[in-house]
Amino acid sequence: MLIECSESISWFASIREQWEKIHIEIAEKFDNEDGPFRHTELTQVSMLAGAVVRAGGLAFEEFQGQKNGADSLGERRSPKRKSPTGRVDLGFFFNEEFYLAEAKLQCPNLLAAKQNPIDDALKAIKESVSDTEKSLRGFRDEKYPFPARGLAVTFLLPHFLKDKEKIAQEKLASYEAKLVAAARSKGVDLIASLIIKPGWLNKEKNHLYSRLYMLIKEV
Repeated sequence: MLIECSESISWFASIREQWEKIHIEIAEKFDNEDGPFRHTELTQVSMLAGAVVRAGGLAFEEFQGQKNGADSLGERRSPKRKSPTGRVDLGFFFNEEFYLAEAKLQCPNLLAAKQNPIDDALKAIKESVSDTEKSLRGFRDEKYPFPARGLAVTFLLPHFLKDKEKIAQEKLASYEAKLVAAARSKGVDLIASLIIKPGWLNKEKNHLYSRLYMLIKEV
């Protein structure tokens, strides 16, 4: 479900639609006993890569490249100094453009007394933006024959204990409203959510999941 999208990233619509469909189709293949939405960051990147391909693009994960970031003093690394080799979460071609995407995943417990899920989400957004900026600088230093655009991707999977479902659903509505406002303040270009259907993850005994959010900021 699309919550918010800037005009500059309207091209992402078909990828977002496929991203939702892949999650649903895989859950159905597992007879709703499991689904990719409750697994790791790498799993989420894989779902996004699959969505790109199904939407007509080409994608590959763990794209090896240089990471031209800041040194320990916070200054940008000199072009004369060799950038450390790293791996970009996802590289993909779409609509004649090449994109580098770095992703972060957080799974906040909405009822944890010592946790501030909005602050944690903003931290994840900041980290994904920073990683994407470093990957873009490294890519440009490598002098590829085509330019790259950057996408900082943040996945958020709020959860709560099943015996607290009623109060947690109220918390979820508040969390989403605050999340959208906070994301806007940081210039996030796309906010989408996957509604996890009741009955999915029947094997999960203690925790309940009802939303998976995907936030994207162009870098």
